[in-house]
Amino acid sequence: KDRRTTIEYRFLEAIERHPRCLVPGQQAGAAAAIASAEVVVSYPFTSTTTLALAAKKRAVYYDPRGTIPPNRFDALPGLVTRGYPAFKARMEELLSPGAQQVHERWLSRYFIPDFEPFADGRAVERVRALLDIMLR
Repeated sequence: KDRRTTIEYRFLEAIERHPRCLVPGQQAGAAAAIASAEVVVSYPFTSTTTLALAAKKRAVYYDPRGTIPPNRFDALPGLVTRGYPAFKARMEELLSPGAQQVHERWLSRYFIPDFEPFADGRAVERVRALLDIMLR
């Protein structure tokens, strides 16, 4: 099947043309993209969304076809969206006025206690430091 006819490909093409969207090239690091983002969107369960949340950025997993089975991330309301209607509704929430304050309450209630107690955007640095110590 021609890749250009898939719904995902057409969606990505449309998003890349949007003036508020950044699709980093293969050489760009995730940290640079996250730092400049208002909202991070990634396919479940790539690390980009988790890194964004750890840096207190708004983020969402988007499963365009709704094929990802239920999992532990579903316990975090609004984190996983399946299909375009759910994704669109969640993006409207994440981009609405006052969304950052709502997001910070969401982080405190759902994400920080179980996933990233520091929520300082430095989880990767801590893991690297721990690995350095372990490998000495």
